[in-house]
Amino acid sequence: MIDEGKIFAALDCQAIQEYEILESFSPWRIRAFSDTDLEKSVISMRRLLDAIKTRLPAQKPPKEEKRLQWFDLLDQDFLPTSSFAYQFLTITAAWSIPIKYIAPGIYLPRKLDQQPYQSSQSEPEDMPFRIFHIDGLGGQYPSWTPLNESSTVPAGLYLSEVVPRTNTAFSDGCVLVLPYGLGAHGWARKSDGEQMGINPESEHPIPTDQSFGLYQSGFTGFTDLRDVQLWKVLQSWAERVEQGDWDVGEDGVAGGVEKFKEADTETHWRKYWIPPSW
Repeated sequence: MIDEGKIFAALDCQAIQEYEILESFSPWRIRAFSDTDLEKSVISMRRLLDAIKTRLPAQKPPKEEKRLQWFDLLDQDFLPTSSFAYQFLTITAAWSIPIKYIAPGIYLPRKLDQQPYQSSQSEPEDMPFRIFHIDGLGGQYPSWTPLNESSTVPAGLYLSEVVPRTNTAFSDGCVLVLPYGLGAHGWARKSDGEQMGINPESEHPIPTDQSFGLYQSGFTGFTDLRDVQLWKVLQSWAERVEQGDWDVGEDGVAGGVEKFKEADTETHWRKYWIPPSW
């Protein structure tokens, strides 16, 4: 973490000058994201897109490549320019992409639309930001402000907080919200090996279906319950394409979002499990 610039030692006066610094354990300071974190996410996104592009069936004429419509680059009150979200989305928005689906049932935005949490929070910087879309609704992530009485949110992959306020959150942390729950079969796992959907404080914990637990870290040995970093999810998706676990069609990755139910099966759960790390 020191080598990658995530943690560094500094005097109090030095730390105040940095915008995205989380809580500290003097003299150690923790960055919400480092240059290395950003680079890893960009490289992993490029790897995923290249893996899909090289497997696209031949088309005559070839499909038109379009730029991504992530967000309004001029709305810097909504996404501060120093945030991970702004920098990652600005870099990738410049790419021309000939596909729609980057994972089964998960697609790239083609037009500017209202973020689900944009009008519900007094401080937009603290809100989750949806970067990849899935049709349908999923369960509300426990730490997010409820959008409605039913505690449902538009499905997709979210950056958890544009600007985190605690030292257990990273601004490149993400949550995949599926339009259904999985985990009740007991095979889906967090990185620490814990079954998805259990209450670890229960005397007899039983796995239950969750729509937001896939790929999550669990206890990392460094911080508890930190959301998985974006680059790790993108890297996992690239591996699924490269190893032939996911098929590629004219619009990108084929198969539909139901494909992720493999994560809760004895045969396929390891393909949807991210090994533990900080």
